[in-house]
Amino acid sequence: MSHEKHIKRLFKQYFAEPPIALQPIAAAGSTRQYCRLSSHKHTAIAAYHNNAAENRAFVEMSLHFAHKNLATPQIYAHDLPNGVYLQQDLGNETLLGRISHIRSNTSDPNAAEKLIIDHYETSIDQLLRLQIQGHEGLDYETLCVARTQFDRQALLWDMQYFKYCFLKLTQTVFSDVRLEADFDRLADFLANPNHRYFMLRDCQARNIMWHNELPYFIDYQGGTGGHSTYDIASLLFQTRANLPDTTRRHLLAYYTRQLALLLPAAPSPAYIESQFYAYVLARTLQVLGAYGLRGLYERQSLFLQSIPVAVDNLYQILYAKTPLLPFALPELSRIAQVLYDTYHLQPIIYNHAATHSVNTKSTQVQLSVHVSSFSYRQGVPLDTTGHGVGFVFDCRSIHNPGRYEPYQQLTGKDQPVIDFLETQTTVAEYLQHVWALLGKAVENYMARGLEHLNVNFGCTGGQHRSVYCAEATAQWLQQRYDVQVRLAHTNSNNWPPFRLRSM
Repeated sequence: MSHEKHIKRLFKQYFAEPPIALQPIAAAGSTRQYCRLSSHKHTAIAAYHNNAAENRAFVEMSLHFAHKNLATPQIYAHDLPNGVYLQQDLGNETLLGRISHIRSNTSDPNAAEKLIIDHYETSIDQLLRLQIQGHEGLDYETLCVARTQFDRQALLWDMQYFKYCFLKLTQTVFSDVRLEADFDRLADFLANPNHRYFMLRDCQARNIMWHNELPYFIDYQGGTGGHSTYDIASLLFQTRANLPDTTRRHLLAYYTRQLALLLPAAPSPAYIESQFYAYVLARTLQVLGAYGLRGLYERQSLFLQSIPVAVDNLYQILYAKTPLLPFALPELSRIAQVLYDTYHLQPIIYNHAATHSVNTKSTQVQLSVHVSSFSYRQGVPLDTTGHGVGFVFDCRSIHNPGRYEPYQQLTGKDQPVIDFLETQTTVAEYLQHVWALLGKAVENYMARGLEHLNVNFGCTGGQHRSVYCAEATAQWLQQRYDVQVRLAHTNSNNWPPFRLRSM
């Protein structure tokens, strides 16, 4: 990592002992570099970035929030001239990771959704404290990286982000004049001079760490003054979280009730609800701009895999049976239809599952799909059904996390490896091609009443890439088809016996 000597020096100065280990942490959409430093007694997260304004904003805002005992990481030390700071280690588990774990390990869907709602309500309680108390006394003029308020101009900037970084990159045909008219109409509706809240700007489950059974917010260096509804719209409509509409409505009602209790002068629930979907639309446009830049231009798979879901959100807002907006946006609606027709039939990868289901229930015998990971050192698994080997997919073209010491004791089931594969490799594009081929085969087998299909993923050691792909494919099949899925990791006996497990 760049500036390693400065980071180690900060650690030694603060803890009075040098670090003995430094573990890089995979980044998502930022060029900021993170690592975990540890000694015999202490751990901390170090960050380096060459954007001095963002570094200062995060450090100073964090110190301000700590003074109010809000749910943000403590800043241990900083060296802003050299672009580094040291902060509290909140672990590896995010709210998004919690949601994934609950859905994967709770057999009763209703019980799972209740647990998820409990986690979100706890997060909303802390979000409201951060929005209200964090706003009080915060020096926006000095600390805000862009504008001091999320005003009409800020909204228009986000819409231009969508136009130039998504529509242009997808070569979508549109009318500049008519689209700009729609942008003006949306910005005029949302422009509100009464900004009384701290707005995190990127409030999503991936930016909420779950530490000691409590949520902590991170990545608020782009925060500004704004309306409270933007953050709750961002949180509830995050693509990778995939919250059901009933859960979203419940949590929005919970948010408005709690806001009224904490701040009697707050906007009424009816007013917040009237603006909610307009903020969802504004946030969706901003998100698609980010996905275009990071995914379509920079080819980061984590963002590519979320584009179809964000497009679906855009379409559902603009084409709801009961209109969600009090005005028409004709050119944006036409664009949403074009994008929906382009993306909604493609395989969708996020949280290791597809969001759309295919109604291919068989009236004949149920197809059994055996998904396995294996090591090429041990050879392709033997077929025990008598129907032949089936599919064998070679994962060795994907960048291998096993080359790096921090991941060598982990597997493709562990969150740090998952994060590495989803942010640092082309695994999402790889699986899109695999699933397009596999889906046709499954549908053909089901239509013909066949009973068995083998799907094997191999990599060098049968520990990281093949395990991730097998896990993701098994969940994709279960979500998409009425088939029996059997999952096996054939080289698990050779995995490291003592691993730091994540949720």
